[in-house]
Amino acid sequence: MMNNMMYSGVWGFGFGILWILHILSVIGFFTGVVFLIILATKILTHAQLKTWGLSLIIGGTIVCVFTIGMMGHSWQYSGMNAGTRGMMKSGMGMSMNGMTMMLQGKTGDDFDAAFLQMMIPHHQGAINMAELVEKNAKHTEIKAMAKDIISAQQKEIDQMQQWQTTWGYTQ
Repeated sequence: MMNNMMYSGVWGFGFGILWILHILSVIGFFTGVVFLIILATKILTHAQLKTWGLSLIIGGTIVCVFTIGMMGHSWQYSGMNAGTRGMMKSGMGMSMNGMTMMLQGKTGDDFDAAFLQMMIPHHQGAINMAELVEKNAKHTEIKAMAKDIISAQQKEIDQMQQWQTTWGYTQ
């Protein structure tokens, strides 16, 4: 059983408020984009549209980033539903502190499954970073290290995925 505490108790009400703020910030962002588009049609004065559009885009972006940061671990990892697993596989993740927090209080299969579900995208992130090295890094030492990282992390990802299958942690 995965720990669903994040949806109740401490995070329940706060999560709902953050989610509403997040949705409003996204609406504000896109409203700002629409205002800037309308600017080209000159329905309102240039100064009015520019002020409103930029204000909504900047304000919406700031609130959006803040709410995602505040609700990141409860949104992405609590319950491990199909959507969150998909985000994790795509490389979206959380900080090491956030992952460590999500493991606290878990034992046995719950711990093992959560550890693997978080560690695989963490390793994939290291591979993604290391793949940029060959093209962008200056020093051969970093390029050699990146090749080692790719090899080692991929081997560990393959092992963890095999364990998930063997132990029935995949759905």
